Amino acid sequence: MRALLDAAFTKRLRFGLQLGTHAIVAIRAGFLSCWSCGADTRIVTGIDVTFDSGELSFTIPEIGDQTDLLDSVLSRLPSNLEIGRIKPRFSKTRGRSYVSNGCFHCDVLVGEFYEHDAWDEQQTVVAFSIRINKQLQTAIESHCGSEEIEKRWGVVPVADFPSGQP
Repeated sequence: MRALLDAAFTKRLRFGLQLGTHAIVAIRAGFLSCWSCGADTRIVTGIDVTFDSGELSFTIPEIGDQTDLLDSVLSRLPSNLEIGRIKPRFSKTRGRSYVSNGCFHCDVLVGEFYEHDAWDEQQTVVAFSIRINKQLQTAIESHCGSEEIEKRWGVVPVADFPSGQP
């Protein structure tokens, strides 16, 4: 009871997805043939985020507006995997630009619709830990809806606060 009251009075007792807590990000990649140059190219097929109350997956176009998550993914992709550049590209089919995979060899857009061609033999190529910040919390809650996240009470340890203090 003492620990519960201490957490409540120090504002560490929280409900829902907690800011400052850890999540694991796993990046999946697979191969497909480029529609333009014909070469086999590796693309990112998904970004899985596992947190204390669930897991969800994003595609590259889905994290285009989530700059913190996108920057974390891009900074941790090993260059020796020969994954095509991930950047905004214009799609004639969609009539707009969006963050997309590209061919490693010719850098042409790999359209979101065709990413499924790489799903058959995809594998996790890198995983890392991050902290849930406000942008990621919003992305998770808006991506999967409140009914898919198990919301519960939890105590955030002092060490998990970004400033070190509640």
